[in-house]
Amino acid sequence: MPRLVVALTGRSLAAFGLLSVGAVQSAAQLGQRQPLAPRWEGRLEASAAEAPGAHLGVGIGVRSGWYARPSLTLAAGAVRGDDAVWRGSQRGDLVLRVLLDPFGERRRGWYGGAGVSVQQVAGRSRGALLLLAGVEGQARRGMRPAIELGVGGGVRLGVVLRRVRPDTR
Repeated sequence: MPRLVVALTGRSLAAFGLLSVGAVQSAAQLGQRQPLAPRWEGRLEASAAEAPGAHLGVGIGVRSGWYARPSLTLAAGAVRGDDAVWRGSQRGDLVLRVLLDPFGERRRGWYGGAGVSVQQVAGRSRGALLLLAGVEGQARRGMRPAIELGVGGGVRLGVVLRRVRPDTR
């Protein structure tokens, strides 16, 4: 079965990060009249890749305009190697989510996103492009649950809890 492999170097990841920060600042300056309050999130993800595993992470995101939500997530967990031994793993994701219902007019809010992911297992780092789709549920007790399905370094399924924003998703 043919596989698409995207190799990311440290320079290309740094360039993407700088471009993302510049885009967030530009969007914020164009249409944002209130300060960007960060929103914390927690996540639990399972992945099926060359080395299947699970990660528990924490992230922070900001509102960049009405529809865009850039975020940075750091996670730690374990992956199973070819020799059936579980090894510690760390991962960092830089993602830009685009909301289809930013004002919460529907019970569920769909979104899509893209970004980069860097994972380290047993001292070796590997980067990947990341594409995801997700749906947020109704807010309860100050938190909004979401389910995400993504590809990037393998297929991943995640459950996310985000702090509620008072005026938007």
